[in-house]
Amino acid sequence: MSRHATCPVSGLAIDNPDLSLQIEYEGIWLYFCCPSCEDTFLREPDHYISGHRSFYFF
Repeated sequence: MSRHATCPVSGLAIDNPDLSLQIEYEGIWLYFCCPSCEDTFLREPDHYISGHRSFYFF
């Protein structure tokens, strides 16, 4: 099964989330395109989560 996700910081598509940076935040797995985006997210997670449920797997 093909899966993909979107980086909640950059908005870039992540075609292979299994190989990307990933964290669990409030019970939801998030995937990042690069370490910089992960760091940015962790500094202000609610800014990126609020109203952006489309960044999770679809």
